[in-house]
Amino acid sequence: MGDGPPLNPTLAAITSLMLLREQPDRLMSRYLAGGLTVSVTFGVTIVLAFNGSHPVKTTRHTLNPAVGGSAAVGTLLVIKGGIGLLV
Repeated sequence: MGDGPPLNPTLAAITSLMLLREQPDRLMSRYLAGGLTVSVTFGVTIVLAFNGSHPVKTTRHTLNPAVGGSAAVGTLLVIKGGIGLLV
């Protein structure tokens, strides 16, 4: 957890209580899924809110699709590995 628990004692307490329950893997998986859902929802909302406005001029250079695709695959593998640790 790194520096998280000393900065957020509520999170440390909730996590400790979940680990002491009967099925901690089930609770922690739901906790992770809830956090991911909230993060993605807010991210999509922010992107859609600023979609029409142009606060920063974009460059004319684009990212190679192969680079973007490999970054997406790498991210998915990292997520899958993290979820595999919970199961």
